[in-house]
Amino acid sequence: MSISVATKRPLPSLPSVAAKLLAMVPNPDVSVRDIGEVIRLDPSTASKVLRAANSAQYGIGRPVAEVDRAIVLLGKRTVSTLALTFSLSDAVTGEKRLVKFFQRYWMESVVQALTAEFLAEKLCAEKRSEFFCSAILQDLGRLFFLQNYSDDYASVIDLCDDGNMTLIDAEKQAFDMTHVEVTCGMLTEWRFPQQTILAVAAHHEIGETSDVRAPEMTLDMALKVAALVGQYFCSGERGMCHIKLEEILGCCPEGTPPADELLDAVHQRLGSMADLFRIDATLLASPTEMMGDAMHQVAALAISLNDGSSSESVSVELMRENNRLRKRLEEVLLRTQTDQLTGVFVRAVLFDRLERQIEQAVSRNNCMGLLFADVDNFKLLNDTYGHLAGDHVLRKIAQTIAAKVRGNDIVGRYGGEEFAILVPDADLQTLNTVAERVRKAVEDLKFECGGEKVTVTISVGAALIGPLTSEEGVKDLAINTADAAMYRAKHDGRNRVVVIAGAEVPGCKLIRTSKLDLNEGEAINLPQTVAIEV
Repeated sequence: MSISVATKRPLPSLPSVAAKLLAMVPNPDVSVRDIGEVIRLDPSTASKVLRAANSAQYGIGRPVAEVDRAIVLLGKRTVSTLALTFSLSDAVTGEKRLVKFFQRYWMESVVQALTAEFLAEKLCAEKRSEFFCSAILQDLGRLFFLQNYSDDYASVIDLCDDGNMTLIDAEKQAFDMTHVEVTCGMLTEWRFPQQTILAVAAHHEIGETSDVRAPEMTLDMALKVAALVGQYFCSGERGMCHIKLEEILGCCPEGTPPADELLDAVHQRLGSMADLFRIDATLLASPTEMMGDAMHQVAALAISLNDGSSSESVSVELMRENNRLRKRLEEVLLRTQTDQLTGVFVRAVLFDRLERQIEQAVSRNNCMGLLFADVDNFKLLNDTYGHLAGDHVLRKIAQTIAAKVRGNDIVGRYGGEEFAILVPDADLQTLNTVAERVRKAVEDLKFECGGEKVTVTISVGAALIGPLTSEEGVKDLAINTADAAMYRAKHDGRNRVVVIAGAEVPGCKLIRTSKLDLNEGEAINLPQTVAIEV
């Protein structure tokens, strides 16, 4: 079988089931019975179609035991494309050293298909099958390269993963053609609709976007979004993918799910489809871990742009050339790193900064401190005066805490009515001082809720860890210790500070709360502070 681009080798012979299905997928008049007969020729493919129909992905409810019924319920086009891709995934394999490249290809293709399908479900349910089918096939040219030019293409992928070149440019340089051109040639020969081929041809071309939302979700737009989500899941440039994803979602129709919802939905659905394509979904990071990775890269890009550094990869150059994308980066940073209600850092950023503080403390053989501050009786305040009053209280407390810590301390919302403060280069006296200053400042706030004057207090738990010589176990220890200290403060009557100093961890020299430590605390007049020896 040849294709209509200047390939040096023909497309490998397709499995008979795949070849027959290819003739059927573009034909709207083909019957359910005809498709079913072809699928049943390959028991493995038929079994996978039934497993897909019974998976949580499609949520049909009653068990599906017949291929023809699966076709009726899922649609001829969806089942035909699933069967085609199952057949290809079974037949097209590589040597053991290339397994990771085939795994990545199928992972990215399935992620793309699930993304496009989810968008259709939300915005144009009648196009669900079309979007799914187009997205899972849109990078089929990569499979051609992997099968025909295995070693060369593996080198191309490695080159791109190092950030030295885009995949399209590297393919053009190595083969004088791209996987997009190959895919379009294949779809043309297989008589796919021209609309599908044009959308596939443009799915990597994001370009300039508009502030005006599109009136409807088109296949072209869905494939662009799907490509970015596939790269977000499977590439090393999650930060840039997230920025571009935010950019394009901003001009999608009203009702388009935001990036976080879209990414979580795809990750959740992936499990039910992964094993059908022999993909190990457990190798993927969790949505939280992926988002943390993305935000770390976004922050690094922002720093590079602000200080004019040229040491970053080509992505930074692209950022400099696109002012709109740079603006979007700033918006993404603001929205994803700061809590929308209180304006302080979100939990994911806190964890990232905590890890950095631990690294610094180890390198300097210093101590570090972590404070947890929880609003006392907040549920009662919410129940009595309403959630709007509760939101106002949280905003004001967050502002107050941020104003009372030291310049290099980091404040974030840990969850609900609980805030966290990272205190680098800390000793017992410093930790006591910061914690008590924050506690007293909140106690002095004056609130008016429902016409009544209300006093709000916080209980503060503090952990002092170090001097550190190892990072092992420190993060969990700091969090658990500060949490325990905060609960001790609650138990002892609220509106107070409890410091636990000397929690043991591998590589740490214990700091005990000696009489001298406590005298130092008394010398700076902290009557509400108690230090506990571990």
